[in-house]
Amino acid sequence: MAYPQHRKIPLFLDQIEMRTENFAMVDRSLLSAPSSPLAHTSISQSTDLHRTGTAKKSTTVRFSSMPPPQTPPKQPLTTSTRPESPLTPKPNSDAASNENEDQIPKPVSEAGRPGRGGYNLQEKLGWPAQRFKNVHGFIRTRVKATLDCSLPFSDQPLHKLQNIRDEAVVNYTFLRTYENCWVVDDLIRARLKTEKQSLKRNCDAKLAKETRAKEAQRNSLH
Repeated sequence: MAYPQHRKIPLFLDQIEMRTENFAMVDRSLLSAPSSPLAHTSISQSTDLHRTGTAKKSTTVRFSSMPPPQTPPKQPLTTSTRPESPLTPKPNSDAASNENEDQIPKPVSEAGRPGRGGYNLQEKLGWPAQRFKNVHGFIRTRVKATLDCSLPFSDQPLHKLQNIRDEAVVNYTFLRTYENCWVVDDLIRARLKTEKQSLKRNCDAKLAKETRAKEAQRNSLH
Protein backbone atom coordinates (compact mmCIF):
# COMPACT_ATOMS: atom_id res chain seq x y z
CA MET A 1 0.00 0.00 0.00
CA ALA A 2 1.37 3.32 -1.03
CA TYR A 3 1.32 6.16 1.46
CA PRO A 4 0.45 9.60 0.25
CA GLN A 5 3.31 11.98 -0.14
CA HIS A 6 3.30 14.86 2.34
CA ARG A 7 5.25 18.06 2.54
CA LYS A 8 8.22 18.25 4.74
CA ILE A 9 7.75 21.07 7.25
CA PRO A 10 10.89 22.16 9.06
CA LEU A 11 10.43 22.03 12.76
CA PHE A 12 12.46 24.06 15.20
CA LEU A 13 12.18 22.59 18.62
CA ASP A 14 13.20 25.81 20.34
CA GLN A 15 10.34 27.73 18.70
CA ILE A 16 7.53 25.14 18.30
CA GLU A 17 5.68 23.26 21.02
CA MET A 18 3.96 20.11 19.72
CA ARG A 19 1.02 18.31 21.28
CA THR A 20 -0.57 14.98 20.25
CA GLU A 21 -3.99 16.45 19.74
CA ASN A 22 -4.66 19.82 18.14
CA PHE A 23 -1.14 21.03 18.91
CA ALA A 24 -0.37 24.74 18.66
CA MET A 25 2.69 26.29 17.15
CA VAL A 26 3.72 29.25 19.30
CA ASP A 27 6.48 31.64 18.41
CA ARG A 28 8.47 31.76 21.67
CA SER A 29 10.50 34.72 20.55
CA LEU A 30 7.33 36.78 20.46
CA LEU A 31 6.15 35.47 23.83
CA SER A 32 9.34 36.64 25.43
CA ALA A 33 8.67 40.20 24.30
CA PRO A 34 7.25 42.58 26.89
CA SER A 35 3.52 42.33 27.17
CA SER A 36 1.55 45.24 25.85
CA PRO A 37 -1.96 46.13 26.93
CA LEU A 38 -2.76 46.72 23.34
CA ALA A 39 -1.26 43.47 22.02
CA HIS A 40 -2.98 42.14 18.97
CA THR A 41 -3.36 38.38 18.59
CA SER A 42 -3.64 36.73 15.23
CA ILE A 43 -4.46 33.04 15.00
CA SER A 44 -4.09 30.98 11.90
CA GLN A 45 -4.98 27.38 11.49
CA SER A 46 -3.30 24.82 9.23
CA THR A 47 -3.69 21.15 8.61
CA ASP A 48 -1.03 18.49 8.70
CA LEU A 49 -0.97 14.95 7.65
CA HIS A 50 0.11 12.28 10.05
CA ARG A 51 1.94 9.32 8.83
CA THR A 52 -1.27 7.38 9.24
CA GLY A 53 -2.93 9.71 6.76
CA THR A 54 -5.14 11.37 9.34
CA ALA A 55 -5.32 15.15 9.00
CA LYS A 56 -4.39 16.97 12.18
CA LYS A 57 -5.16 20.57 12.84
CA SER A 58 -2.45 22.82 14.12
CA THR A 59 -2.87 26.31 15.44
CA THR A 60 -0.22 28.98 15.19
CA VAL A 61 -0.57 31.88 17.60
CA ARG A 62 1.33 35.02 16.83
CA PHE A 63 1.44 38.08 19.04
CA SER A 64 2.16 41.37 17.49
CA SER A 65 2.54 44.53 19.46
CA MET A 66 0.65 47.53 18.17
CA PRO A 67 1.99 51.00 18.79
CA PRO A 68 0.12 52.80 21.54
CA PRO A 69 -2.38 55.35 20.32
CA GLN A 70 -1.08 58.84 20.03
CA THR A 71 -2.52 60.87 22.87
CA PRO A 72 -2.91 64.51 21.93
CA PRO A 73 -1.01 66.79 24.29
CA LYS A 74 -3.12 68.34 26.96
CA GLN A 75 -3.84 71.97 26.47
CA PRO A 76 -2.74 74.06 29.44
CA LEU A 77 -5.58 75.40 31.48
CA THR A 78 -5.81 79.09 31.00
CA THR A 79 -7.99 81.41 32.95
CA SER A 80 -10.09 83.33 30.55
CA THR A 81 -10.33 86.96 31.35
CA ARG A 82 -13.45 88.73 30.34
CA PRO A 83 -12.65 91.79 28.28
CA GLU A 84 -13.63 94.98 29.91
CA SER A 85 -16.59 96.68 28.42
CA PRO A 86 -15.81 100.05 26.92
CA LEU A 87 -18.83 101.37 28.79
CA THR A 88 -17.49 100.31 32.18
CA PRO A 89 -16.40 103.44 34.04
CA LYS A 90 -12.92 103.37 35.48
CA PRO A 91 -11.97 105.23 38.61
CA ASN A 92 -10.13 108.36 37.69
CA SER A 93 -7.59 108.99 40.41
CA ASP A 94 -6.51 112.21 38.72
CA ALA A 95 -10.03 113.59 38.87
CA ALA A 96 -10.36 112.64 42.54
CA SER A 97 -7.04 114.25 43.41
CA ASN A 98 -7.94 117.38 41.46
CA GLU A 99 -11.23 117.58 43.32
CA ASN A 100 -9.40 117.42 46.65
CA GLU A 101 -6.90 120.02 45.50
CA ASP A 102 -9.72 122.37 44.48
CA GLN A 103 -11.25 122.30 47.97
CA ILE A 104 -10.61 125.31 50.16
CA PRO A 105 -8.77 124.39 53.39
CA LYS A 106 -9.68 125.78 56.79
CA PRO A 107 -7.69 128.85 57.86
CA VAL A 108 -5.30 128.56 60.77
CA SER A 109 -6.67 129.41 64.24
CA GLU A 110 -10.35 129.80 65.10
CA ALA A 111 -13.18 131.95 63.89
CA GLY A 112 -14.63 134.70 66.09
CA ARG A 113 -11.33 135.77 67.67
CA PRO A 114 -9.95 138.49 65.40
CA GLY A 115 -8.06 140.22 68.20
CA ARG A 116 -6.39 136.99 69.38
CA GLY A 117 -4.97 135.62 66.18
CA GLY A 118 -8.30 134.36 64.83
CA TYR A 119 -10.32 135.45 61.83
CA ASN A 120 -13.68 136.94 60.99
CA LEU A 121 -15.61 134.20 59.18
CA GLN A 122 -17.72 136.51 57.04
CA GLU A 123 -14.70 138.47 55.87
CA LYS A 124 -12.65 135.32 55.24
CA LEU A 125 -15.39 133.78 53.08
CA GLY A 126 -15.97 136.92 51.03
CA TRP A 127 -19.53 135.89 50.21
CA PRO A 128 -22.24 138.30 49.16
CA ALA A 129 -24.13 139.54 52.22
CA GLN A 130 -27.35 137.76 51.26
CA ARG A 131 -25.62 134.40 50.81
CA PHE A 132 -23.99 134.60 54.21
CA LYS A 133 -27.29 135.63 55.78
CA ASN A 134 -29.14 132.67 54.23
CA VAL A 135 -26.58 130.05 55.30
CA HIS A 136 -26.21 131.58 58.75
CA GLY A 137 -29.99 131.58 59.26
CA PHE A 138 -30.28 127.94 58.16
CA ILE A 139 -27.56 126.80 60.60
CA ARG A 140 -29.15 128.79 63.45
CA THR A 141 -32.53 127.09 62.87
CA ARG A 142 -31.07 123.57 62.74
CA VAL A 143 -28.86 124.08 65.81
CA LYS A 144 -31.74 125.32 67.96
CA ALA A 145 -33.99 122.49 66.73
CA THR A 146 -31.63 119.50 67.07
CA LEU A 147 -28.76 120.31 69.49
CA ASP A 148 -28.48 120.93 73.21
CA CYS A 149 -27.26 124.51 73.25
CA SER A 150 -26.05 124.22 76.83
CA LEU A 151 -23.24 121.91 75.63
CA PRO A 152 -20.16 122.94 73.65
CA PHE A 153 -19.45 121.71 70.13
CA SER A 154 -17.10 118.94 71.34
CA ASP A 155 -19.83 117.41 73.54
CA GLN A 156 -22.53 117.26 70.89
CA PRO A 157 -23.58 113.85 69.46
CA LEU A 158 -21.58 113.19 66.31
CA HIS A 159 -24.53 111.90 64.30
CA LYS A 160 -26.48 115.09 64.96
CA LEU A 161 -23.58 117.23 63.82
CA GLN A 162 -23.25 115.14 60.67
CA ASN A 163 -26.96 115.49 59.96
CA ILE A 164 -26.64 119.28 60.00
CA ARG A 165 -23.62 119.10 57.66
CA ASP A 166 -25.48 116.86 55.22
CA GLU A 167 -28.57 119.05 55.22
CA ALA A 168 -26.51 122.19 54.67
CA VAL A 169 -24.64 120.69 51.70
CA VAL A 170 -27.90 119.54 50.13
CA ASN A 171 -29.45 123.00 50.41
CA TYR A 172 -26.28 124.92 49.52
CA THR A 173 -24.17 122.83 47.16
CA PHE A 174 -21.35 125.39 47.01
CA LEU A 175 -20.41 124.29 50.55
CA ARG A 176 -18.85 121.17 48.97
CA THR A 177 -15.90 123.25 47.88
CA TYR A 178 -14.80 123.71 51.51
CA GLU A 179 -12.61 120.94 52.88
CA ASN A 180 -14.29 118.74 55.54
CA CYS A 181 -17.22 121.17 55.59
CA TRP A 182 -15.32 123.48 57.95
CA VAL A 183 -17.58 126.44 57.16
CA VAL A 184 -20.61 124.61 58.56
CA ASP A 185 -18.66 123.58 61.66
CA ASP A 186 -17.55 127.16 62.26
CA LEU A 187 -21.13 128.38 61.97
CA ILE A 188 -22.33 125.65 64.36
CA ARG A 189 -19.67 126.56 66.92
CA ALA A 190 -20.53 130.23 66.68
CA ARG A 191 -24.26 129.53 67.03
CA LEU A 192 -23.75 127.22 70.04
CA LYS A 193 -21.64 129.87 71.73
CA THR A 194 -24.24 132.55 71.04
CA GLU A 195 -27.12 130.36 72.24
CA LYS A 196 -25.24 129.38 75.37
CA GLN A 197 -24.59 133.02 76.18
CA SER A 198 -28.25 133.77 75.55
CA LEU A 199 -29.29 130.96 77.89
CA LYS A 200 -26.95 132.27 80.54
CA ARG A 201 -28.37 135.78 80.22
CA ASN A 202 -31.91 134.46 80.44
CA CYS A 203 -31.00 132.36 83.46
CA ASP A 204 -29.31 135.29 85.15
CA ALA A 205 -32.26 137.51 84.41
CA LYS A 206 -34.64 134.94 85.84
CA LEU A 207 -32.59 134.60 89.02
CA ALA A 208 -32.38 138.36 89.38
CA LYS A 209 -36.14 138.64 88.98
CA GLU A 210 -36.75 135.97 91.61
CA THR A 211 -34.32 137.70 93.97
CA ARG A 212 -36.06 141.02 93.57
CA ALA A 213 -39.43 139.40 94.21
CA LYS A 214 -38.20 137.80 97.41
CA GLU A 215 -36.73 141.09 98.63
CA ALA A 216 -39.99 142.93 97.89
CA GLN A 217 -41.96 140.29 99.78
CA ARG A 218 -39.60 140.51 102.74
CA ASN A 219 -39.81 144.31 102.83
CA SER A 220 -43.60 144.18 102.76
CA LEU A 221 -43.64 142.07 105.92
CA HIS A 222 -41.84 144.79 107.84
